[in-house]
Amino acid sequence: MVVFPFDYRFSPDSVNKNESYLINGITDWESSEDSSCLVFKKSILNKINDTSYRISTNENFVGIISKNIFKDMLIKRKADYVLNDIPEAEPECEYTVSETIAPSFDKIDISESEIVVGAGRGIEKKEYFDLIPELARVLNAGYGGTRVAVDFKWLGHERQIGRTGKNIKPYLYIAIGISGSTHHTFGIKSKYILSINTDKNAPIFSMSDIKVCSDAKTLLPVLIKKIKTVKVEGEKHKL
Repeated sequence: MVVFPFDYRFSPDSVNKNESYLINGITDWESSEDSSCLVFKKSILNKINDTSYRISTNENFVGIISKNIFKDMLIKRKADYVLNDIPEAEPECEYTVSETIAPSFDKIDISESEIVVGAGRGIEKKEYFDLIPELARVLNAGYGGTRVAVDFKWLGHERQIGRTGKNIKPYLYIAIGISGSTHHTFGIKSKYILSINTDKNAPIFSMSDIKVCSDAKTLLPVLIKKIKTVKVEGEKHKL
């Protein structure tokens, strides 16, 4: 059985708890000439080099597909696809998606997140900053921040957003306690930006779609509680 869970977590190739082989970051695959195995390709060093894996069709394994793989394959193979005939014969084998694994909010790479919560110097204290991951959790979002947040040891460098950190392109970016320096905003290409800041003249407001002039440490607990309530009510409505 072949399983393709859409989980973009970054973890080393290994044997998982079900004793199935794990191949992370698959970018392409094909059958071998004798159909005895499947050949998977995994790009490394930003697609500079490819590593191939041959897996017997009799073995169980988990393949984690890279983001945008189908879009990339369509562009790469566009000239190769010519539809001449649709055979009526049954396929020799079938591959079934048996499970879809939703990534944990704290395992999501912020450069892959649809929603990102970011924080900066305006949070003031670590005890208030702990509300940022909590907001991200209820939104199933990634979270990060400015270089100041990293310097204060509130975040690891892998969550730094900006010129010396990561570039992000989420659907929604929630900027909390962030002034909006170019070193930070250089790395943001978001469709919508919601900003929370006590300074009504903060530069971040000039590029924000929704501007909230408020103290984050007072607003965040209320916001988190409200989102939780809406989610619970939504689940009840589905039932």
